[in-house]
Amino acid sequence: MQRYEKYKDSGIEWIGEIPEHWGIKKLKYANVLIMGQSPDSTKCNQSQIGMPFLQGNAEFGLTFPEEKNWCTEPKKIVKENDILVSVRAPIGAVNIADKKFGIGRGLCAIRSKCYKYHYYLSLSFREELERLGTGSTFKAVSTEQVENVFLPLPPPDEQTAIADYLDRKTAEIDELIVKKEQLLKLYEEEKTAIINQAVTKGINPDVKMKDSGIEWLGDPSTGLRAGIPEHWEVKKLKWIIKIGNGEGIKSEMIKDFGKYPVYGGNGILGYTEEFNNNDNVFVIGRVGAKCGNIRLVDGPKWISDNALVAYSTGNLEYLFYSIQNLNLNNLSNKNAQPLITSTMVKEQSIFLPPPKEQTAIVAHIEKETARIDAKVEKTKKLIELLKEFRTALISEAVTGKIKIIENG
Repeated sequence: MQRYEKYKDSGIEWIGEIPEHWGIKKLKYANVLIMGQSPDSTKCNQSQIGMPFLQGNAEFGLTFPEEKNWCTEPKKIVKENDILVSVRAPIGAVNIADKKFGIGRGLCAIRSKCYKYHYYLSLSFREELERLGTGSTFKAVSTEQVENVFLPLPPPDEQTAIADYLDRKTAEIDELIVKKEQLLKLYEEEKTAIINQAVTKGINPDVKMKDSGIEWLGDPSTGLRAGIPEHWEVKKLKWIIKIGNGEGIKSEMIKDFGKYPVYGGNGILGYTEEFNNNDNVFVIGRVGAKCGNIRLVDGPKWISDNALVAYSTGNLEYLFYSIQNLNLNNLSNKNAQPLITSTMVKEQSIFLPPPKEQTAIVAHIEKETARIDAKVEKTKKLIELLKEFRTALISEAVTGKIKIIENG
């Protein structure tokens, strides 16, 4: 990429050198700053009455916000194309208003003639705002701190050229990121399919099949390899595992760190100095949005009463994959607080090959999922690199480290 012929020191650490013909101004002299203000809570609603209202960055999307609240008497209003910046933790998150909004005290808005350039510029001074943030409970920046942030300012025509260039380049990068994220989903689907195939059909493609008696598996007469291998058994979990609720635990016993992990409905809650189980067990979420999730855990642990705990003398790894394949999440009730019970779990059926075959199936699953996990890790790293490149490109362009020419 090209650079400008001559540079000068901006005198601002986060900006560094800028092209010689660029200027430096405080935000309050370059743009209009609108600080949010909280309205009377009685004037706010979720019934779509009044003007869309944003209290903070919780409603932020990738580029534009998605309102969840409305206000009949907002005290501060922003226009379309105003740049929205979070002034409370997390400080510096940025969106663009795509219509009129009322804004609360968690946000400020920057109104600029070249809003796209200042949008990208706002993305680049996020770290500076975070540095300025103060507060013990949660960090925030004041009006004075925001309005006194220094900005690098090229001539108006260059601002437009830089914004147009970044529109094109970030769109290309974003498209690549979306494709890589879709690839991650495909990898997860592939892992699920491998596990499903292994624990319902086995790993021998030539084995004879029989009707499993389980409706969702179908029947071998269809010619679609429905059913299960002829020598496998079908058993309900109540004959294979012992299962019950975890034990209650007092909140003061749970620490951020300690000797033993505490497993609850959604996974690890924290740690405790005590433990209530020292065996290898299954932990199944019992209450909450993720109830039905299953984990195989070993060693000392505390399993709270928000989870189910299951024991077995059989091949734990094979049973784990088989139970995972049941999608226990689908058993939960549809109430505001989803719940599954040990009785629900015990009535589910799985398929049992002979012990040696169970071991071979586990080895096959672990080999294949390790292969996919390596691809997942590589793809995640690539996504992170793309995001880092996107951030660096924006910063380099808006601070003049690279020269944007008309043809891009």
